[in-house]
Amino acid sequence: MLKRTTWLAIVAVTVAIAALAPGSALAYFSATGVSGSANAALAKLSAPGSPQAEVSGTAVTVKWTASTVNATTAASSYTVERYSSGGQELGAAGCSPVSASAGQPNAFGSFSCADSPAAGTYKYRVTAHYKTWATASAFTATVTVAAASSSTALAATPNPATTGQQVTYTATVTIAPSGKPTGKVEFFDAGTPIAGCTAQTLSSSSPYTASCQLSYSASGTHTVTAGFLGDATYPSSTSSPLSETVTAPTSSGLLTALSPASVAAESGTARVVVSPDGKSVYASNRGGTTVSQYVRNPETGKLTALSPASVTAGNSPEGVVVSPDGKNVYVSIRYSNTVAQYSRNSETGKLTPLSPATIEAGNGPIGIAISADGKDVYAANSTSETVSQYSRNSETGRLTALSPTKVAAGANAHGVVLSADGKNAYVTNYNAGTVSQYSRNQSTGALSALSPATVSVGTNPHDLAITKDGKNVYIADSASSGVVRQMARNQETGALSTLSHATVAAGEYSECIAISPNDESVYVTSFGTSYVSQYARNASTGELTALKPSSIATGSEPEGIVVSPEGNSVYVTSFGTNSISQFSRF
Repeated sequence: MLKRTTWLAIVAVTVAIAALAPGSALAYFSATGVSGSANAALAKLSAPGSPQAEVSGTAVTVKWTASTVNATTAASSYTVERYSSGGQELGAAGCSPVSASAGQPNAFGSFSCADSPAAGTYKYRVTAHYKTWATASAFTATVTVAAASSSTALAATPNPATTGQQVTYTATVTIAPSGKPTGKVEFFDAGTPIAGCTAQTLSSSSPYTASCQLSYSASGTHTVTAGFLGDATYPSSTSSPLSETVTAPTSSGLLTALSPASVAAESGTARVVVSPDGKSVYASNRGGTTVSQYVRNPETGKLTALSPASVTAGNSPEGVVVSPDGKNVYVSIRYSNTVAQYSRNSETGKLTPLSPATIEAGNGPIGIAISADGKDVYAANSTSETVSQYSRNSETGRLTALSPTKVAAGANAHGVVLSADGKNAYVTNYNAGTVSQYSRNQSTGALSALSPATVSVGTNPHDLAITKDGKNVYIADSASSGVVRQMARNQETGALSTLSHATVAAGEYSECIAISPNDESVYVTSFGTSYVSQYARNASTGELTALKPSSIATGSEPEGIVVSPEGNSVYVTSFGTNSISQFSRF
């Protein structure tokens, strides 16, 4: 009988021989000792070779060479783990796993994985995978990723800007040394967030930009900045201030119809005026007995009827004027032979009749004007061929007839205008084809005829206007082929004379005329052709030149016209459609 030790030795030899028999199931052993089985020769899974980590900006590139099985078969894939410098595992790198097909030049070549960790110090280890086995490389050397920095630059297009023009502010965010920003951008004007331009998302590709679009309604200087709202990876940054000086555009003088193109008035709308503060508009309704009143939006120029929409005047109101201080409105009442007088609420624009509500004028008053100093009011009386003259109480607004109460004018006196320097007054005489010219006593307000007392100006001078600089007077001649008469004014004597080019063509039956506050543009209504002629004025010669286009359509039978005090709006009464056409002016 065999001893126990001898039997065990025989068993061990038998097992060993069986293990080496052809076709047997063999064991695989990984480099880490993990085992599996397959029908192949005894093999070994090698560890990924030459692991190393390199920093470029805020990214880490981990590199290694292929892991093989028995030096003949490549590993299937790799995972890359990030560790703290002290060896604490922080999870998989952002680029893990990596397929063996990503090797260069093939699965037996070299591999890489680009990680983007937060700022800090790290090391990496690569694990190879083949079927159910895995084996890890040694650690790479530690690498340090610096914190990213960001910068924000700001530009404006156009720069400088003009009022009413769309401006685009563009912020460009750059991450150093490299990277894509993940935050948003806000825009500020003098430290205040710009409405509609907060939390703008950056563009999806480089350069990383955000934009803010707006238009400025008033001239002024704006200090604009853009702020990048960063996150844990990319810090916030603010652009340098961009100083933007916004100016009023150089005026071409051209008119553009607003939307809506007109607002309703009442019967036979005749003349129109804008208050000095630009907040109110008033129009006389010659076909009835009222004055329409509107609130005006100074930004858009659009009119809205007040409540009530009109106030009572008298029988056939014609000319209308607002005092320079904005406290009062005066209206000539043609068939009542009076001037109506109102107080004006400076907040709401509403009119209230004074007591007494009217003051006596001559027969058939049409045109009305007030001196620049607000001391005196004058009304042209068509039937009695005179000019009524009044002093004005600046406290109460009430008018008092001067002595004499009237001065002589010509046949069918219509329009009246005063020079800005207060020295002179001029009146159109429709049936006489002349303009009466006066000197004005700036202390008493009384008018005195110049010598000569009148100048010839064409067929039917209906209305006139004088430039702010006092150099020129333009007259709307209401003939079948309408024209504008061009006059020079002697600023010492006040006498008028015809320019070398006496006229420029206008529409049929030119009615009323207005000049822009900067003296650069002149506009004339044409009752017979239902449009406004528009001209540019030469400041040196006073000559007018038709703009392109030379006219713009209005409602039927346009008559009165006015330019707003800041020059961005024009209003035209339409006698035939009982309305006011409203235009923007650029």
